[in-house]
Amino acid sequence: MPIDQTITMAMLALIFLSTGFAFSYGTEKSDALAGWFGRRFESRKASGYLFMFRKITGFISYGMIPALIFILTFGYIPAVSPNLTTRWGVWVFLILAALTAAVSYKASAKEDVYIRVPQLAARSWSWKEVVITALGWAIYLLGYEFMFRELFLFTWAEAFGVPVAIGANLTMYALVHIPNGMKETIGTLPFGLVLCLMSLQTGSFIAAWALHLILSLSASFFSVHHHPEMSFNFSKKA
Repeated sequence: MPIDQTITMAMLALIFLSTGFAFSYGTEKSDALAGWFGRRFESRKASGYLFMFRKITGFISYGMIPALIFILTFGYIPAVSPNLTTRWGVWVFLILAALTAAVSYKASAKEDVYIRVPQLAARSWSWKEVVITALGWAIYLLGYEFMFRELFLFTWAEAFGVPVAIGANLTMYALVHIPNGMKETIGTLPFGLVLCLMSLQTGSFIAAWALHLILSLSASFFSVHHHPEMSFNFSKKA
């Protein structure tokens, strides 16, 4: 691939990441959007619809639009089949998944975490809330990890080399978490490094997506468990 084109693709990836974050952050923090759903639906439905709307628009801004532009403009083909064929690779992923869930359980016991992590506002969680949360995060993170650990990481690795690509990835990954506080911002560095190395090793962002999904879902569900005003209720009346 011509050098000029690799640099162009890398710069475009950075632009799309920045605009994707700006759009996603805007929908997450928009009181007007929350009010619109609140006026049209009762509180439980409004919370679910708003959550899914935000996750789907995040998927579109981070993943769908950049993917289509890169595919149509540059013939870019995302790698969606991670190289986890070896037993060693599978065991490493399983160990990382277990560690991620364990850290998430411990972190979600803290008040500053469990009061903000369950983004779906419901005091009594039935199977409906569990499924909505799982689907929402799965869709959103598919676009999010495509942007960070596929488009941004691989185009920068090709244009500037792997060390620079990892450094740029971790920098942007930390920056987009600044609104969530300094603790979480710092915590993104080791986790982001693991996701970058996993993507580079497997040649795909899918394993990183799966591990990030485990983190987000475990954080959500453990936060419900620890929250003094939330609980799981899987009875038919819930």
